[in-house]
Amino acid sequence: MSDDIALSHEFFESLSNKKCAVLVSVTGRQSVQLRENNVGEWSEYFEDFPEENQANYVAGRFDPSRAITQRENQENAALKLREDQRQLDTEIAAIVDKHKPTERARKI
Repeated sequence: MSDDIALSHEFFESLSNKKCAVLVSVTGRQSVQLRENNVGEWSEYFEDFPEENQANYVAGRFDPSRAITQRENQENAALKLREDQRQLDTEIAAIVDKHKPTERARKI
C-alpha cells in the first residue's frame, strides 16, 4: 500500500503548474488532499504561444503589432474623451454658478 502512496505522490508531484487532488489511503481510510502548486500565469503561456492570444488578432487575422497599435489608439481615445468630459464638466459648473440666484434675489 505504501508503494501506491509513493507512486501517487510521485505522479502528482510531476504535474507542475496544476492543482492536483491526491487520493491517499492511510490505514484503510481514504482522504483527499488538495495540493496546490504554483499555477502558471496566462501571460507566460501567451509569451510561448502568441497565436493563442485572441488579443493578437485584428479583424480575424493574426497581427500582433497592429493589435498593439489598435489598443494604444483606443487607450489614447479614451484618455482624450475623459479630458474633454472634464473640461465640459468644468464649463457646465461655471455656467451653473453664474446663473445661481444671489442671496439678495432669493429674499425678494
